[in-house]
Amino acid sequence: ETGPVLLRMAMEAVGTVAYLITLTQVPIAGLTAVMQLLPVAVTFAGARLLREKVSAHRVIALLIGLVGVLFIIKPGGDDFSPWFLGGVLTVGLIVVRELATRNISSAMPGTAVALGTGVVITMLGAVITIFAGWDRPDASTLGLLGAGACFLSLGYVSSVNAVRTGDISFTAPFRYSVLIFAIVLQI
Repeated sequence: ETGPVLLRMAMEAVGTVAYLITLTQVPIAGLTAVMQLLPVAVTFAGARLLREKVSAHRVIALLIGLVGVLFIIKPGGDDFSPWFLGGVLTVGLIVVRELATRNISSAMPGTAVALGTGVVITMLGAVITIFAGWDRPDASTLGLLGAGACFLSLGYVSSVNAVRTGDISFTAPFRYSVLIFAIVLQI
């Protein structure tokens, strides 16, 4: 059945657009902080919709992470922007993507799911260049893009396989590690 695969690809595409539009309006560190609502949302969805058991330790770790996110984005503060709601929308789309991934038949290899998602995102990027324009990249930029593509491919395959074989609520807290890289990139 291709329904869950198509839903996953659609959520990835729409989520990518929402994320990129939001990223043009807010700093990457702030948006990444908002995106750290994802572990809480995914764990909640796993517990409520998939009936996964969530330990007290996991709940405490998630709540500590959530408090950290709130300290960083400072809702109601001077740096807060309504554009951060685009990040919240992206979180919702990714939760649906993860639930769809969980429903993909085990007969379909994770690499095929990841490749399909990569193809959809690449086609989306090609469409965006029609409207946003295109600058010819130099050799250094092509090297960085190639390295990024390799890491993204590895991430897609790992994410698909982790969500399909383990508890979604177990893998969710590992998403907090992204915040460290975003803060470093912002500096």
